Amino acid sequence: ISLPSLFASSAGSIQQTNNDTRILTASASALLEALRSQDLAARGQDVVIELRAGNATPAILNTSSSLVPSPTPLNGGRFRSFDRGTYTIKGNGNVLDLGWRRGATLSFSGSSALVHEDLILTGTCMAWVAINPIKQVGWSMQRGQFFWAVDGGAGTSAASVQRIVTRNTVILVLRPEMLINLYAMLLAEIPFQGLAYARNYIFEVYPAPRAIIREVRMHSFVWESTVSSGTRATNLTLTTSITLPGATVPVSYQDRSLGVPRMCVDDSGTGPEAPPEVFQLNTTLAPFETVDGAPALGAALDMWAGHMAATNLTLVFPQGALLVANASLAQGLLQSAAYATAAAPLLTIDTILHGPFNHIPTLARFVGLDVPGAQPLLTLGPPQAAPSVKPVMYIHKVVLTGLAAAPLPTAPAGSSYRSALPLWAFGRQALTKAAAGDLSEALSGVAGGSTAVGQNGTMQLQMNTVTLVVPASDYKALLAAAVRGPAGWKLTDPAAATAPLWAGVTTFAVAAPQRLVVSAARSLTLSQWVGWGWGGDQVTFMPPYAEPWSGSCADLPDLAAAHLASAACGGADPTLPPAAQSP
Repeated sequence: ISLPSLFASSAGSIQQTNNDTRILTASASALLEALRSQDLAARGQDVVIELRAGNATPAILNTSSSLVPSPTPLNGGRFRSFDRGTYTIKGNGNVLDLGWRRGATLSFSGSSALVHEDLILTGTCMAWVAINPIKQVGWSMQRGQFFWAVDGGAGTSAASVQRIVTRNTVILVLRPEMLINLYAMLLAEIPFQGLAYARNYIFEVYPAPRAIIREVRMHSFVWESTVSSGTRATNLTLTTSITLPGATVPVSYQDRSLGVPRMCVDDSGTGPEAPPEVFQLNTTLAPFETVDGAPALGAALDMWAGHMAATNLTLVFPQGALLVANASLAQGLLQSAAYATAAAPLLTIDTILHGPFNHIPTLARFVGLDVPGAQPLLTLGPPQAAPSVKPVMYIHKVVLTGLAAAPLPTAPAGSSYRSALPLWAFGRQALTKAAAGDLSEALSGVAGGSTAVGQNGTMQLQMNTVTLVVPASDYKALLAAAVRGPAGWKLTDPAAATAPLWAGVTTFAVAAPQRLVVSAARSLTLSQWVGWGWGGDQVTFMPPYAEPWSGSCADLPDLAAAHLASAACGGADPTLPPAAQSP
């Protein structure tokens, strides 16, 4: 097929130079024919195929009626084999409806690649994608299924060569696909060693994607960049609803407003309708939801309840939620059909609470989970079928607010000492034992990062990169411990005012570099904390928003005269020259 003949019956034009060929087309069928062209395969030039709708307004180029049955396949079932040149399909903001078809199989080898740019893709068919072929685990996915299916080429490792490049593109998908992609990326980056069992299962065969996420919303997310087996993308959006050109109401596959997605087949026809189960999240593989408030948190809790009831303990993936906006755990429980009337419902498997990824510092934002009161809102406990299992709550990149103080079991009789640092909202075995006078589990464990205890370890609450908004009295106790330093933070005098608190803590390490000046200390970050049955890495403590810190060392408990004369309290710092001393 010669290039000029491609456009004999369709609106389009060709611009050729010594280095590339630029094809302008308003027809999806012409796009397909261009990719099938013998001339393109023979030239090995860079080719740009631009989709034009004939005017400045983006339009929908629909393949459902324009594609014709495939010609006889060439090259052993492939339409064309490319070993040179870059082939770019540039959408100019137009919507390309693929009509659930995957017809043209292209083979790329050598230095060749296929680029998608400035496209809005709908109608991508669904195909089974094995994430772990060894264990035969996978899911039906739309993201990688284009009607120009790509083969890495003979002798080429698709895992090591990025043959498909996607830039500035939006793909409409079902909600389960969006959630499963987020869940896989969360497991790939979350730092807790206790979750290695799930991470190793998902990424046993194919490596974890290298991804930078720009933004996550309830129904979409944007990859700033991502590299995975055979593909590379920048500014790629997966969304579950979209407003098409000329329309005012968003459409989605979930509500069937765009018809029922179809499965892929190996020719240019359409496959059967996708089975009903693809519209529902496979909670065996990815028991995960996005949350933007109490109703969504209630729905996530209900999903967890169903997952825990149906879970086979020999294959347990942690359940979780990604918070994209502030939420209240107490209000979420009230919105939950399963737990609205339950007192501190039981979580029997590992659970993840995750905030925004914040991969791009200039776009970073923080979301809060309000956990009010000094009574358990949730309880981490073993399932009846496996009483030795100790499920763990993992919290990452979240701000915990509403933490309330309660009497400590280590306080002497008649003492009124209270603290919120045991994190009473998360009921667990360590606190139950501590209430009975046994601190062994409250004091055991390691911090929440690279050396964290595993799935059945003793520390059931683990955190990393979190902020805790604590009562003013606790904040003063923490600042005082930081002033006393590595050798004196843990008080040995049982008569000290804050001794009941430190009796339940084994690790308190201030993050470096952090030159503490108490009068200006609006927050305090620890590199590690272990105490009261929870551990954390990079834990930041703040006083209540309504009571910002404005005091001095004179307001802190349990400081000796030497402490009051230290640099942290405004005294001379022996490590600095006089000109650099605090005023």
